Amino acid sequence: MEIKTVSIIAILMGLILPVAYIVSEFINAKRKTRTTLACLAIAAGFICPGCIYNQLSLDKHSSNAKNNTPNKIISCRMDPKRMYKCFLAESHWLPSESIVKKAEPVVIEYIKQKDPNILRKLPEYRCQYMGIIKKGKKLLFCNFLLYRGEKDLFTKDWKNRIVWVLDGGECFFQIEYDIELKKCISFSVNGEA
Repeated sequence: MEIKTVSIIAILMGLILPVAYIVSEFINAKRKTRTTLACLAIAAGFICPGCIYNQLSLDKHSSNAKNNTPNKIISCRMDPKRMYKCFLAESHWLPSESIVKKAEPVVIEYIKQKDPNILRKLPEYRCQYMGIIKKGKKLLFCNFLLYRGEKDLFTKDWKNRIVWVLDGGECFFQIEYDIELKKCISFSVNGEA
């Protein structure tokens, strides 16, 4: 099924299910029916924003992607503080600019190997570099997001807060770079809702 079709279905679910729940309340439907509709409406509320965001981003950015390999990533450095546990880390640290500069060419080459489609659109992404410690290893966590301007809910404050989205497809992806080994050790693209 195409992404556009999935997005349309999710949008319709997000609109229809809350209305169906309200109608079921109004006509005094069975409690089980109302509960089921309420759960579906809540799920649709979580799924829809990611689908809408993903579809709008892919439509907007697929036509103007650059074909050359970028040599610079637009980024910021962050200390994950309370968020580091979301990355399954034991602790956190603030990466220096020199660490980011050393890691960046390796990260770009890794993206080139893993997903050339994302590489073509890399100038349109922003990256949040965060230091984490996993299993005693010092890692640079690279959190990439497709930037759609200051008015976008997900990315407008990307330099000041960690952007953590659970779906959105290739609009959001993460890489872990091992400081000691000087190589990338994991690559994950967010799922589609």
